Amino acid sequence: MDELRFKFLFYGVVGPVSVWPVGNYHYFEHALTTCNISIYLNILFTIAWSMKSGEVKDGCTLDPDQLKNLKKKISKIPDDTVLQEEADFIKALADPTRLKIIHLLGQGELCVCEIFTCLKKPQPTVSHHLNILKKAGCIKSRKEGVWIHYSLANPQIMKILEGLSVP
Repeated sequence: MDELRFKFLFYGVVGPVSVWPVGNYHYFEHALTTCNISIYLNILFTIAWSMKSGEVKDGCTLDPDQLKNLKKKISKIPDDTVLQEEADFIKALADPTRLKIIHLLGQGELCVCEIFTCLKKPQPTVSHHLNILKKAGCIKSRKEGVWIHYSLANPQIMKILEGLSVP
């Protein structure tokens, strides 16, 4: 048993344990199945019980003023639904073809045939990008006869893009 050395890797309070034995595998298996599992569990429970309300996993302790300030900041973060909508909006703009479409529509309403002619891309590809932009709320459409015309859902999108500075 003295030949065994254990290295515990903790990920938070609960996580996998990685064990590297030095010596006979039989001893390793026996040691792990008898007393060492209980040692591992005792260590985990000790860590879990010792964590205070103001303590962060890396051992940093926050004073009450810091906690109060942090709670104020957290309360200003939108809920998960809003954050998901914002993320979807940003993801929709994270493609050069879709950005070109936004810039084209920033100059006014266009028919889908005008858009794929300007982009020099096949109609199915352009329709795919238009669908992503529409689902994200970036653009809106209206049908006129057999043609669909697209425009920006909010002209502020162009101001947002103009405000971006690429480092």
